[in-house]
Amino acid sequence: MKKRRTGFGSLLLACVLFLLNGCGKQTSDSTEIRVTFFDVGKGDAILIETERHSVLIDSGYDDTSEIILDYLAERKIQRLDYMILTHFDKDHVGGADRILEAMDVACVFQPDYKSDSKQYLEFLETMKDKDMRAHLVVITERLNLDGVDFLIYPPQQSEYETEDNDFSLVISMTYGNRSFLFAGDCEEERLEELLSQAEFGLSHDVLKVPHHGRKEKNTLDFLYAVSPKIAVFTCPENMKLEEDIYVTLENLGTKIYLTGKGTINLSMTTNLILFTYGKSSEPLLNRLRIKENASDRIISCHCLDCSRKKYQIDKYLQNENHNFPSPFQSIFLS
Repeated sequence: MKKRRTGFGSLLLACVLFLLNGCGKQTSDSTEIRVTFFDVGKGDAILIETERHSVLIDSGYDDTSEIILDYLAERKIQRLDYMILTHFDKDHVGGADRILEAMDVACVFQPDYKSDSKQYLEFLETMKDKDMRAHLVVITERLNLDGVDFLIYPPQQSEYETEDNDFSLVISMTYGNRSFLFAGDCEEERLEELLSQAEFGLSHDVLKVPHHGRKEKNTLDFLYAVSPKIAVFTCPENMKLEEDIYVTLENLGTKIYLTGKGTINLSMTTNLILFTYGKSSEPLLNRLRIKENASDRIISCHCLDCSRKKYQIDKYLQNENHNFPSPFQSIFLS
């Protein structure tokens, strides 16, 4: 009996490692990249941490800036390499002045248009006080930070019917086999630009849904073009999603997450993605421990790029020094 249990444990460990290595493929780069979608209400604030760099996409509201700053302090991040402001609505630029006052920001990217919003003017005043000048994105910009590729796609017109929202910068991020699309508050005209552009392919694994899930005439076309495996809505938990958008994502097999349920932490290597709700500064991949006769917590695993059968692993150790955020959502493999 003892010999049989030992064999089962070895087999289980081998199966789990097989899964965690990407359905049998060895991970080419095990460096962990973190993406945090902050719960700032109906607003955007997204932190990306590579091995040696930090990028903040939008800054939420003025009165939610402490959420971001507390997290940066918890992570011992004293410097942002880039702050990318997609546009100048108060729920995107509102916290920028406080973040600039509190810490070193090496470079700020912004679209090239004017706004008279109170929050944008406060941001400009702080930039002036710090003797900084924003980099205006008028052509497609490309960055590579520790093997993570960023493409920043600017608005293609000088005027839009909806003013601020369609001036949104759109960011495509790629790391190994995984890709993310951060679509700001794009509305109909800007979505049409994305659908017709040839700068980059629209299909991405993870989509930050444009404009908190508001439906435009071409939103469904856009969702089909992106065909995300995961869609993140930056909106309150009680906000009702547009039925057509929800049904379309369901038909695509997309998993839906709302920041209103809590700050979302995502950790990934070149071909593995982990999602959790609940703020945590502990590297998620460091918390994976496997042991026979461990917790009966079920971790759902499935392949992103194939229709393989879903695996369920119920012998998963909760390290006694580090509790998982609740709920621990899913492991996604390439």
